[in-house]
Amino acid sequence: MDIGAFELPRVSIQLDGRYVVSGPVTNIDSVQVSFQTTFTNGSLLYTLDGSEPSSDSTLYAGPFTLTNSVTIRVIAYSADFSQSSQAGPIQ
Repeated sequence: MDIGAFELPRVSIQLDGRYVVSGPVTNIDSVQVSFQTTFTNGSLLYTLDGSEPSSDSTLYAGPFTLTNSVTIRVIAYSADFSQSSQAGPIQ
């Protein structure tokens, strides 16, 4: 039985517009961080201390700038929270 090609929903991390898959990443100055997900109307929650993101983590509202060392982890949830996908940690 052929079900055709499909792609699992994922979450991605971008630093200064470049996709980052794993860390560590060294940056001398500040860096702009953004997240993307393929979940339609999904939610992104993240942590900057290396802990696993949960429903209590910071809700992503748009790109932000970091000026110090952190460990980024992010999780994307589908609109109904029935599916999720994680990215990170990125140091």
